[in-house]
Amino acid sequence: MTMADLTDTIDELTPAWFTDALRETGSLAPDSEVIGVDAHRFGVGGQLATVVRAELEYSNPNAGPRSVIVKQPSVDEGSRQMGIGLGMYLSEIRFYEDVAHRVGITVPHRHWSRLDPQSGRFTLVIEDLSGRAEPGDMLVGATDEQIRAVLAEVVKLQAPLWNDPWLLDQQWMTDLTPSRMLFGAVPHLIESFIERFGDRLPVEDLDLIRAVGQHSPEAVDLIWSPPFVVGHGDFRLDNMIFGHRGEAPPVCLLDWQTCGIATPGLDVAVFLSTCVDIERRRSQEKDLLCAWVDGLAAAGVTDFGFEAAYTSYRVASLYPLLMCVATATTLEQTDRGDRMWAQVIAGAVALARDTDAAALVGAD
Repeated sequence: MTMADLTDTIDELTPAWFTDALRETGSLAPDSEVIGVDAHRFGVGGQLATVVRAELEYSNPNAGPRSVIVKQPSVDEGSRQMGIGLGMYLSEIRFYEDVAHRVGITVPHRHWSRLDPQSGRFTLVIEDLSGRAEPGDMLVGATDEQIRAVLAEVVKLQAPLWNDPWLLDQQWMTDLTPSRMLFGAVPHLIESFIERFGDRLPVEDLDLIRAVGQHSPEAVDLIWSPPFVVGHGDFRLDNMIFGHRGEAPPVCLLDWQTCGIATPGLDVAVFLSTCVDIERRRSQEKDLLCAWVDGLAAAGVTDFGFEAAYTSYRVASLYPLLMCVATATTLEQTDRGDRMWAQVIAGAVALARDTDAAALVGAD
């Protein structure tokens, strides 16, 4: 059997390449081959990676998946170097290969994956659910039904490996070096961040960003504190799809480039601050946190009551704000990206203010 190699461009996604890749993992029978490929860039996100949807034609009808999603490193050099340097491409590959089958969430089926740890190049081929599900849109915001489905999915992600020793044995998940590098750079990025986004924010928000941002390096050990769970790290609607046909799951999580260990409140804080209207989040916050805690208890996590959950959530409220400063000015700039960042920043600042997160790092 011929082994498929890594790819960097759409042009390399040929019938011969798909034949080798799908045969290698049993997604295509040895007596069948791919004879036609119609591939095009897919989606409006993908700032850290190129996302391709490929429709496949086979020598034997229905021999394999009719279409697949392929992820490759970003064509934007700055985004590509961030993905490599911060281990984001590694994290996504390892999640699909090592973690996905250990937790209870729904993710696309992995058809093929490979990563070169030296160069950081990767290729990931996963199930295409686009015909049976609708992508979330954080610019529109989450519906009540979506909020309930997402919080239920948080439980399915966290409970199976809650404080599990296996997590602490996964060096790629526990290595905080990339996070220390990223958060350590924040004090030096504050002014460039404000130069780009300052006209969208009131003065009091800029003051909070400056105050908290100066203490970003010390925040790492606060944010990454036990109990530990599997964290997605970028838990936004844009990284979720919602089923609307047949056997499609209610919600499916995508884009695992920031996967690692996390405090339980991290993904909840990211989701509620970025995808739920600020006033709505404020009015429903306690009920939503209680629903999350109750779900964990029903799943067997009985030593994590509301007080512990809120403490984790409060500590984690530093994360969305600091991640905005750390990454917003380094990724490929797009019109939608700028509108997305404006919403993320506003929600992140509001959450940090509501939880008095500045006091956690001794900011004035």
